[in-house]
Amino acid sequence: MNMTPLMNKLQEKVGYPIEMDEYEGTDSKYMVYTYEDERSVLYGDNKPLCDTQYLQIRLYTPKNYNYYQDKNTIRDTLIEMGFIITGIRTWLENVIDNKGKKIRCTVFNTEYTCAH
Repeated sequence: MNMTPLMNKLQEKVGYPIEMDEYEGTDSKYMVYTYEDERSVLYGDNKPLCDTQYLQIRLYTPKNYNYYQDKNTIRDTLIEMGFIITGIRTWLENVIDNKGKKIRCTVFNTEYTCAH
């Protein structure tokens, strides 16, 4: 399944750019999503009826940015859209932004199941 329409809805809600696999822009706050796995999970008459996509959605923010409200908004929006959140983790990356500062990465591990 193409998850781009759902990611566009998420972008509208949070206001940050969101790209698949890699962000090449200059915003200090942005999101990236990656397909980790996709598989059929329900069958009938030897045909797949439902697929589940496993996505990792990453929020990148400056180290000193208070990201808690954004994290909750993203979580709640994903749940409203039908995602299952299997975990959220946050850490400082060893990556330096264009201003010489470390960046914070918050990862949402998700599942989304849809019928054919």
